[in-house]
Amino acid sequence: MMYLEGLPQLIQTRVFSVVPAKFRRPGIRSDWMEVNRGGNPG
Repeated sequence: MMYLEGLPQLIQTRVFSVVPAKFRRPGIRSDWMEVNRGGNPG
């Protein structure tokens, strides 16, 4: 693989935001999940 300006830099990251628990629906499948995540709930 060729990079024009050298190798990419590794940077430290952190979680910026999360979906509040009251909006999560664990164990419930959705059309969006089936199409966009291949059925993977995580």
